[in-house]
Amino acid sequence: DLSLLFDLEDKLMAIVEDAGVGEVDGHEISIDGSDGDYFIYGFDADKIFETIQPALLVESHRKQVRP
Repeated sequence: DLSLLFDLEDKLMAIVEDAGVGEVDGHEISIDGSDGDYFIYGFDADKIFETIQPALLVESHRKQVRP
C-alpha cells in the first residue's frame, strides 16, 4: 500500500509551494515498492530541506521513510 507515500507527496507539495521555495515535480517508486524518490526543485536546496524537514521527521516515525 503506497498511500502513505502519496499522502507525503501531497503534504510536501503544499509545504514547498506555500513557502515559495520551489516545486514538487512528482515521484519515482520502484516496482516492488522498496524504494522511491520525490523530485523537488528550487533555487536553494538548503532552504527546501529546512522547509520540509519537520514533515519528513514526522513521517519517518510513522513508517520507514528516510529524510
